[in-house]
Amino acid sequence: MLTNHLLKLVEALLECPSLKDQHSLSALLNQLPKNMSNAIPHGSTNRDQVIKIVETCSKYPNGLTELVATIRVFEGETIPLQQVEELIDNLGLSSYQTKDKSNLSPKKANKGSLLPYLINRDKQTTKLISAIKTIRKCPDNTGPLLCFIHSNENQCSDTFLTRLEKELIPDFTLSKEGVASYHINCNIDNLNDLHESIRISLAEALLSDRYAEVKVTEIIRKVATYPFPVILHTHMYTEHWLDCEKEKLLESFIRFWSDWNCSLAPNQLLLICVFFHYQDNVKNSWFHRLFKRTSVNQTIRETFENLAKEDFLAKFSVPGVVLPELQDIRSLDVEEWARKYLPDCRHPELLRELRQIFAEKDKLPMEPVVKEVEFLREKYCNDRNKP
Repeated sequence: MLTNHLLKLVEALLECPSLKDQHSLSALLNQLPKNMSNAIPHGSTNRDQVIKIVETCSKYPNGLTELVATIRVFEGETIPLQQVEELIDNLGLSSYQTKDKSNLSPKKANKGSLLPYLINRDKQTTKLISAIKTIRKCPDNTGPLLCFIHSNENQCSDTFLTRLEKELIPDFTLSKEGVASYHINCNIDNLNDLHESIRISLAEALLSDRYAEVKVTEIIRKVATYPFPVILHTHMYTEHWLDCEKEKLLESFIRFWSDWNCSLAPNQLLLICVFFHYQDNVKNSWFHRLFKRTSVNQTIRETFENLAKEDFLAKFSVPGVVLPELQDIRSLDVEEWARKYLPDCRHPELLRELRQIFAEKDKLPMEPVVKEVEFLREKYCNDRNKP
């Protein structure tokens, strides 16, 4: 049941032109964050629908502020909307949230579930944070930051993404709401259709309608209303590199975002992550088999090395960073990780068994190391989720 303050807000909202009929309300719901709009029940009447919108939005951190920002997209600075904003300020509803602690975006993860994936990834996280700090020092830059992460398929890059979403970015930006993260499914098989496929995927992720004939500017406007960091991520593979025109694959992707005249708030973060996976064993045509897969991957690595030396802003008109490749793990890396994150788990046999993981090889990919570490952590630690 709504409080008197929220009921007054409902009456004020009903005066807004964009909330006068069911068609306008449906359009409004499609523009709200997907987590929020999916939670709003259907109302039998126009008034009932507005009540349900206010009731649901009030359960989210900054939900009412998000609602007003979305309404402004449809009708601009109308007098009824100005009166709504004045009412929100006078009643102290700008940061209002009911006792239901639902979030607009994923909650920060329990660090214990990510602990094994912290091994030997400091170089990547340090460089990314440095890049974010750099663009924040530039007041004229209000666009996205491109971030390229490359590795073999067994280096757990998906979990590196999870760390960005649920630990690194929320911690650095002090975002209490967490991070909104969306997968962008690009049609990389045909570079001529790449930009259009990105636009369609963005419309599906952010507007919940892949068939909507929306312009990129409408999608940008939607992102600009988010009061928390946004991560858009996509994945590329060696196979894509072979099927496309090599270096033009990365260049074409970068060009899409350089043409994206985004206007974000000064401290808002829009991070575009490209995860490139080096494949060693994929089915190829007889022509591709003429070339050693390792040499193809080496060519791609050299391309990323050259790209890392570029001044993205000067060359592409968009800031970007290439992170160091996610590398194999050494025994020393695991031991240092254990001393740092498992201070209460210093069983005399633990370090010995950790070293035993590398009895046959000096280095191992992240994937098999994590499996062994998780087993030993459960064996020697009473609380495996304790950081």
